[in-house]
Amino acid sequence: MSNVPTLNLSRTGSNQKNPSTPPRCPPIDCTGVQSLHSSDSLFGQTEGKPIMFKLELTLKSLVLKEYALSDGAKLSIGRHSENDIVIKDMSVSRHHATVEVKGQKLLVFDAGSKNGTIVNGTKEKSAELYHGDVVKIGKNCSIKVSVPPPKKKESTITGEHDQVTSTLKTADP
Repeated sequence: MSNVPTLNLSRTGSNQKNPSTPPRCPPIDCTGVQSLHSSDSLFGQTEGKPIMFKLELTLKSLVLKEYALSDGAKLSIGRHSENDIVIKDMSVSRHHATVEVKGQKLLVFDAGSKNGTIVNGTKEKSAELYHGDVVKIGKNCSIKVSVPPPKKKESTITGEHDQVTSTLKTADP
């Protein structure tokens, strides 16, 4: 089994002395899903597939990580180390939920978690997610959904001129 970084939300260590200091969170990795950095563009491609959805994993109001998902991507979320996103919080079940892209749809499925998967304030067993939706996982973590606008189609215009005629050619990529 690979060594998957985890998010530990327990009240131990240096954060116990100063409760106003937010917990230090190690990076959360998602195997098989492209992680975005601030310099990356959402208008690119992931392994040859157009990016269809962006997910922001947050702890309270702090954005921990962003993920770009395209068709076929699937994330498992929970406390257990086998999950793609591991959240060490007792309010998160070992196998809490999955998020996956099927065709043009982003779907979330609760995996029978004790505290449920909350989509826009409503407990759901499964739901289709749209731009602006917020999925709450446990007491402190949430996932915000963004749908980047489609990349504008670009055209190349070339011109030729000779003494007899003038023509304008356009080429679509």
